[in-house]
Amino acid sequence: MRYLTANGKIISGTSTLDVLKDLKNSTFYDANRQWEKYLESLSLRVYLFYGEHLDERDDRLIVDQLEELGFLLKLE
Repeated sequence: MRYLTANGKIISGTSTLDVLKDLKNSTFYDANRQWEKYLESLSLRVYLFYGEHLDERDDRLIVDQLEELGFLLKLE
């Protein structure tokens, strides 16, 4: 799975969890955060920029929502 982020970075992973981890590690600021804090930060950014709440129950749901919002563009 490969995606293009809203800020032009290519991220990838063999699972949706790997994709989210690669997204987390794609910026210096987020790479050093704990997983729970990162999800809170991502959720806040999505709400501020897109007006939507992330469903954090499942990594597949998060990636699907990010793709629907245009935050991630699936490349393959």
